[in-house]
Amino acid sequence: MFKKLRFRLTLLYTLTTGIILTLVVISISINSQLSTIRRIDETFQTQVMNITTKLQTDNSFNITWLAATEAENDLLIHIEENGTPLLFKGAWEPPSGREFLLEKAASKARELGTDISVQPVTTYSISPVFEITGNHRDRYQCIAMSYPSSRGYKSVLLLYYISPSLQTLNRQRLFFAGMDVLGIAALYLVARFFVKRSLRPIQQSKRRQQEFIAAASHELRSPLMVIQTSAQAIDADPERTALFTGNIRSECKRMARLISDMLTLACADNGNWSVRFSPLDPNTFLLDLYESYEPVCQEKKIPFRLDLSDDSLPMIQGDQERLTQLLGILIDNALAYCGNCKPLLLKASTAKNRLLIQVIDHGPGIPNDQKAQVFDRFYRSDKSRKDKQHFGLGLSIARELAVLHKGELTLRDTEGGGCTFVLSLPVLS
Repeated sequence: MFKKLRFRLTLLYTLTTGIILTLVVISISINSQLSTIRRIDETFQTQVMNITTKLQTDNSFNITWLAATEAENDLLIHIEENGTPLLFKGAWEPPSGREFLLEKAASKARELGTDISVQPVTTYSISPVFEITGNHRDRYQCIAMSYPSSRGYKSVLLLYYISPSLQTLNRQRLFFAGMDVLGIAALYLVARFFVKRSLRPIQQSKRRQQEFIAAASHELRSPLMVIQTSAQAIDADPERTALFTGNIRSECKRMARLISDMLTLACADNGNWSVRFSPLDPNTFLLDLYESYEPVCQEKKIPFRLDLSDDSLPMIQGDQERLTQLLGILIDNALAYCGNCKPLLLKASTAKNRLLIQVIDHGPGIPNDQKAQVFDRFYRSDKSRKDKQHFGLGLSIARELAVLHKGELTLRDTEGGGCTFVLSLPVLS
């Protein structure tokens, strides 16, 4: 499912951004093309004016000037006086031959109404700008002019070799097309990378959801089996009804605790916590918590000690019931794993405007490779334990409660062995 979704999102992203990129490239290419054509027209018009002015003001023709003008500006200049061509062979030879191109341009000019071999009827005769193509796909802009002179009339046929500029324009088009293709390919790779990263949290969430459902089903299966077996046993052995009903009640309570924990985590996921924040005095709060758990520790023969800072602890903002639940989970977890006669310490101190509450035990500890997993739902560091009172949800709930109070719950090793859970909470300024 995710593979297909990732492909579709990548394709959608690439298509949308690729279309935008292609439109931008086409726009730039068109602007470049129009700019090149405009530059060709302006250059040709400038040359036409310069040559016309020169020929009208000078009675004689400077062959050196004509040759330099042709060579420097990719021009073919053909001048006739009273129908007689000027003895000028040109400064360079075009791909299709000079004589062929001049004849073709003159023929085209006649079709447009300007014959350079005939004296103009009016004072000035000029053709529109037109274009011809040689035998080698070489292209030229042309214009033909005739005007009266002191000796009769003069005619000029001017050809501008535009193929180099058009070739540059074609190279630009190929360049833009290549950049567009490379850009779309780069967009595809970028889309694939970011779509993969974007879907990763969803994939992880789905995987965790599946694991959660599988683990919850497994945990619920055991008490249901006990209830079903006990119910059947009542009919088979009525004399032991009290024992079987006791088992049923015990397993029902166990299922109720599991469902309660699952609902608590569901509230955390949906942000629907029922909390009442108010200023709390950590000294009083921790002392009450200590007095609540001291009898339990005495019954289990576990030394339990409360260590408060010599200075009065600063006030915090929190929900006393939820904080009691959080620290109760940490203490219950320590009592379950630290073993008999191993001391348990509840310690509080301050550091950098934070209240640090530590639950320190001297049990077997947790290996480094498992520390990152202890807050995962349904995770048990010792999978061989048969303790039915713990489902592996307590530390997950504790972490959610810490986040709810804008705090942080971390785990580190106790010096000499064991685990130390540290709850860091912001203090009131």
